[in-house]
Order: sequence, then structure tokens, then C-alpha cells
Amino acid sequence: MGIVGDHKFPGKYTQTQSMRFRRVGARKFLRIDKTEFQHLDIYGDCGAFNYSGMTKPPYTPSDILEFYDEGQFTHGCSVDHVIFQFYKNLTGTETPKDVKEKTDLLNRFEITLNNAEIFLKESASLKGKFEPIGVVQGWSPDSMAKAADSLVKMGYEYLALGGMVPLSADSIHIALDTVSKKIKRDTKIHLLGFGKIDKIKEFEKYNIYSIDTTSPLLRAFKDKRNNLLMPGKKNYLAYYTAFRIPQSTENRALMRLIKNNLFSYEEVHKKEKNVLNSLRRYGDEGDNLEETLQSLNEYSKICLTDHTNPYKDNSVKLENLHEDYKKLLEDKPWEKCDCQVCKKSGIQMAIFRGSNRNKRRGMHNLHVFNNQLKKIL
Repeated sequence: MGIVGDHKFPGKYTQTQSMRFRRVGARKFLRIDKTEFQHLDIYGDCGAFNYSGMTKPPYTPSDILEFYDEGQFTHGCSVDHVIFQFYKNLTGTETPKDVKEKTDLLNRFEITLNNAEIFLKESASLKGKFEPIGVVQGWSPDSMAKAADSLVKMGYEYLALGGMVPLSADSIHIALDTVSKKIKRDTKIHLLGFGKIDKIKEFEKYNIYSIDTTSPLLRAFKDKRNNLLMPGKKNYLAYYTAFRIPQSTENRALMRLIKNNLFSYEEVHKKEKNVLNSLRRYGDEGDNLEETLQSLNEYSKICLTDHTNPYKDNSVKLENLHEDYKKLLEDKPWEKCDCQVCKKSGIQMAIFRGSNRNKRRGMHNLHVFNNQLKKIL
């Protein structure tokens, strides 16, 4: 909900996209309405991360249920209020000593449980196949267990543990171990924001039914280094740094350098064109490694220049990029992958440049992540 947005809280979608989503439903909007995708469940949540800075969620349980109904979701999370803090050594109902923090934690805890109770009752009115999921929020193992116990007593058979994103595997173990001792053995558990694929086998004993993560997608265009995923050794993923080739006519930093007469537009555009041509030839023929590395280095020198301190030494950064790019060029992961992005785009999917290109690499990452998950399980 927080991504799609509405009149109460703006999401990431445009107004036109948001209206279309509600009109046609999630399956058609996401283009998974074909027969071969009908078996897929569609999970929804309220996007609590997006409004975490507010004193209370901008949506009511009724608002979210209306959204799930219009979107034709098969599963949906209750309206929660994220608790980011996790104190693994606090026991019982113990809370942090800071009064302001304590008040905020208790407020978010109560809001989440109260909304869950209303959500469960009202979800019975939804037509078609729909399973409500009660969200667990807490600041310690025992507070999470208390919340989980309350949700099960309300009638929930499926729980989602929130606040997992920043936690270490050790802290997640402690939370799950404590929660599992307070709920029925057959209660299904979903981990919100769990991307630790290499650790997932460790959590099998906790009856983990499902997980979600945006990490593979977001890494493609937000991570400073690990943008491209490939299967690694054993249960691990291998990461590569995508070739950073910003568009000279649209990149603000490059335009600032040109405006300040640190580089001419002709020079920047020429080196940009050279590196794109070199990569294209390398993708087609694979016999111009040194030439491609040289053109990448020349364009990277410009891109790393700081307009406020143009004489700053970037030699270490350049050397690191050189090694990262060399590994990517030598390994040629686009030739080893069977996803449609790699088949159609080849080396182009490894170039960090433009929204559509970066999102296609995100689709590749999701393909690799999904295959690795199936392999592990």
C-alpha cells in the first residue's frame, strides 16, 4: 500500500499508475495474469517503512482491506507500525530506560495489535480466497513473543515477523526461538524483509513458511558496489560491480563539471561514446579486454572528479574499480545466465546507466536469487 499510495499518503506510483492498479488488480498490473501464473499467491502489506516517521499509520484496517480487495491479493498483512530497535538481552516486559523511547515503543506495539484485531474481524467480509496475516512487532524477544501469542489467540494462523531487515542472523534466531515457544506448532511464519539467503537453512526448524525481500532488486541500482548477482560457492551468492557509465547529457555531477570548465562537453561525450562502443565490442567478440578496461578507466576518471575539489587523489578508487571491472569482464556472467534479460541484453545488463537498464538487471538478480533459494531448499 505504501508503494502504490493513495490520497492519504503518496506512494512511489504516479496517480495514473495507482488508479490503474486499483482498477485492474495486482495480477494484471504486474502482468502475471496469464494461465501459467495463476498458481502464484500474491502477498500485500501496508508499506510500514514508508510511514515509519509518523506517530501513527495513515491507514486504517478498513483502508488496507479495501486495497487488498481491489488488488485481488490472496494474502495480506495487518496494519503495523514498525519498531526498529531490538534489544536481544531485555527480558519479560522490560523496556529501555529512556522515557521517550519507551513511550514510542509501547505506542507502536499497541497500535499494531489493536489494528490486527480489527483487521482480522473485518477480513471475513472479503470475497474470494484471502488469508489474513498478523504482523508481529516488538523491541525484544519476549515482547515479540507476547505479540505473537496475542495474535494467535485472536485467531491468526499466519504471522509475519517485522523489523527483520537490520537484524543479524543471531538476533533473528533469538527472536524466532522465543516466539516459537509461545505459539502453536502449526502456525505459519513469514519473515518480512529477510534477504539472508545463505543463512536460510539455519531457520528451517522454526516453520518458516515464506519470506520477502527487495534486496536483489534494490542492489541493482542502489548498492555502491554489489549490483549484479550470480550463483556462488555452496549456498552463497557472488556479487559484481556494474559498469558505471552515467549519461553525459543527464547526469547532474557531469553537467556541473562541464559547467565549471573542468572538462569540455566534447571530451566527456567522446569518452562516454568510446566506453560504450568498447563494451559493445567486448560483448560481441570478447577480444578487446585491455582496450575496454582503458576506456572504462578514462571515463571513470572524469566521473570520480569532485567539482568542489578537482585535484583530489582518486587513485585508490580507480584501482578498486579497475579490479572490479576486470573481474566482471573476465567472468562474463551474462553468458552463464539463462534468464531472459541476459539472453536478450547480454553485456548491456551489466551497465549501470538509466532507470530501465538498471531495473532489468534487478529482474536478473531476482531470477538468480529465486533459483538459488530453490537450490538451497
